[in-house]
Amino acid sequence: MPGVSFHDAEVLRVELLRVGPTIEFDMRLDRGAEPPVTYRLRFTEVSDVELAGLNEQNVLFDLTSRSIERGWRIDLKPTYGLGGSFVCGGIELLGELDGDARG
Repeated sequence: MPGVSFHDAEVLRVELLRVGPTIEFDMRLDRGAEPPVTYRLRFTEVSDVELAGLNEQNVLFDLTSRSIERGWRIDLKPTYGLGGSFVCGGIELLGELDGDARG
């Protein structure tokens, strides 16, 4: 996901949908002096899902994507809470939500 760093992003929402199958995340980025921004991301044609550690606060050290033969390998590296990995066929940035949106 070029141009956006998810270092220290807080995962506010995770939704697993059997259609596709699909995973959606709302991730809040707090850039210090700038107002926080919440992005909604959709990952389609998902397989090999391994997610663990979801709790009351979920902060990522990083979210990385790597091109592979089947699409993309996504790694959620946790600082605290949710982490894991999965493979997907497509990645969509559905847009920015209200920066104060909370899950």
